[in-house]
Amino acid sequence: MSRILIIGAGLSGLRAAKTVAELGHEAVVLSRLNARRAASGCAQGGINAALNHMDDGDNVDLHFRDTIIGGGYMADQRPVRRMCDEAPEIIMEAASLGALLTRLPDGRLSQRFMAGASAQRACFAGASTGQALLQTYDNALIPLEVAGRVNRMEGFDFVSLVLDRDGRCRGCVAKDYASGELVSVTAEATIMATGGSSAIYGQSTNPVLSNGAAIAAAYVQGAPLSNMEFVQFHPTAIPGRDKARLVSEAVRGEGGRVWTLRNGKPWYFLEEMDKEKGNLIARDEASRAIMRVCNEMGLGIGGKQQVFLDVTHLDPSVRSQKLGAVLDMYQKYTGEDPAIVPMRVYPAAHYIMGGLRVDGDHRTALPGLWACGECDQQYHGANRLGGNSLLSALYSGGVAAKSAIDGAAWDGYADAAAAEELKKQRSRNAQILAMRGAQPLNEIIMAMGAILRDAAFGDGDAARLSDADARLCELQTRLQYSHPMDRTPRCNYGAMLVRQLSDQLPMARAIIHSQLWRCQSRGARANRPDGERGNLQLSSVCKYSAAAPNISHVRVDTSLMGGPSGE
Repeated sequence: MSRILIIGAGLSGLRAAKTVAELGHEAVVLSRLNARRAASGCAQGGINAALNHMDDGDNVDLHFRDTIIGGGYMADQRPVRRMCDEAPEIIMEAASLGALLTRLPDGRLSQRFMAGASAQRACFAGASTGQALLQTYDNALIPLEVAGRVNRMEGFDFVSLVLDRDGRCRGCVAKDYASGELVSVTAEATIMATGGSSAIYGQSTNPVLSNGAAIAAAYVQGAPLSNMEFVQFHPTAIPGRDKARLVSEAVRGEGGRVWTLRNGKPWYFLEEMDKEKGNLIARDEASRAIMRVCNEMGLGIGGKQQVFLDVTHLDPSVRSQKLGAVLDMYQKYTGEDPAIVPMRVYPAAHYIMGGLRVDGDHRTALPGLWACGECDQQYHGANRLGGNSLLSALYSGGVAAKSAIDGAAWDGYADAAAAEELKKQRSRNAQILAMRGAQPLNEIIMAMGAILRDAAFGDGDAARLSDADARLCELQTRLQYSHPMDRTPRCNYGAMLVRQLSDQLPMARAIIHSQLWRCQSRGARANRPDGERGNLQLSSVCKYSAAAPNISHVRVDTSLMGGPSGE
């Protein structure tokens, strides 16, 4: 029996743990929070599977085609094909485990449109799909815990990987929030399922803890990142002082319409832009259209960066039964009733398609380390389709688990490597607590997010991006003269931020360098008009260097479909 360490308790981590335990091995699940508070629960709209329950001709080939074309032919096509093939089985598994998915009168699962889809493909649970699935897979682990095959370590923050003298991952060092103690956890294989990183942009729809700190630490320790330049800005979010809040794509899937005022009359510009898909055009196209309307044409509502998302015309039963959760959330944070007044929205950072570079079996470049879920780069290429996030999380968790079991290995190096890494991180923690600088941490965090947002919204001008890189280097210097705000070892949030920022800033530089290399307009990456559009089969791979990220290129297999032109 192998011991598999799974870092993260979102959907991908839970399915990985379930798979490991059901195959007769021990799963150790280490997470910051209780599983039911994982970011997976924030997903609202649905999960894709070509069931064709709406009798509109959907099939696996069409799902695969939409995914590859929507991702600008940048996704690794063979794993994508396997994911689309297995999607119906995953939905049936979730339903059999008790997921309360919305059904049709005849008992079949109901499905809805999501952006970029050619058919009604997304199964859903009202507007709380992620929460329904998260509870389902969390419950599924309970009997496995009772049987002793799942061991949960909640309230632990990932600090670093344990690497032996041969560079093989042997587990991790983590910090116990309650006691403040650093501990090492060894395993025969380690799976990172640490979620997304778009909160590094500051104004993001993700929880503030979804800041990529874990994959940033792995990156600094030698695990390459890939395709970090492809950052999806969700077109409909509510800006806030603390963070942005997502208004699900399900709203447009159920008939919500985006418009602004032009010459005193409603202008449904997305419907005019794409006669066929209308309000359900791909997210990157919708976001750029909204930014153009507000920033270039000056037609934002009230002169602000906002447009209307209107559901006032929808049947009240649709609003209450299918969209109730998201509309209630909007009213809670704005004080306005969407049934009476159109919602006001604007794009916000939502999803980074890139992440830790993995192969088809979810192995990273570090032996003994696998990655799955939103923290890997595998399934979305240059842009993610709505409904594919939850699917890729569940699918990749199962694949990574089986692969990790097959690749698990143990020898006498693990304990010595863990002791050495623990000593190193305790020394680092003591240095952080001893810092006495005057630079406020919050200012550094806000500045990092502003630099990244400005680069993402910009036109890809080389001088502009080089300036962004220089400003990030300046923040790295400022961080050395900051202070953790608190000297106590227990529950020290400031010390955690210092440690995370020291890894996040190099990852932020990797994002900028990837954008600088990507001279194409490709998927979510809109670049300068004079950039070349050739070389469309290349993905960027960032390897850590203290001076600057080292960018290499990997060809993407296009043998399963037409060429890069999409023909």
